[in-house]
Amino acid sequence: MQNGFSALKVCAHTVEQLQKMGITRPMPVQEQAIPLVLAGRDVIASAQTGTGKTAAFALPILQLIAPYSRAAREEQERLAVIRGIDLVAGDELCSLGDEAIECTVALLF
Repeated sequence: MQNGFSALKVCAHTVEQLQKMGITRPMPVQEQAIPLVLAGRDVIASAQTGTGKTAAFALPILQLIAPYSRAAREEQERLAVIRGIDLVAGDELCSLGDEAIECTVALLF
């Protein structure tokens, strides 16, 4: 049976990190806002300072954008490998030419 943040569909990694910080139960504003934000709904919340409003919005937003940031990170890693290969290939090509040939390598990324 799920309870707390898990019942609100907060990802397991985030629930684990919250537990490490001693946060095991969502505050009322979090119970109401998190499911709506995860569903893509617009939410306006009003509550006293210290009631968890920031986490009520930040946790689901971070969860929603995580796949995009992971994909961007993977794309950057792929491009870094391509750039590295281009640099090596460019250096090799330059070393094959005779001194009369000027060799210029341009990376267009």
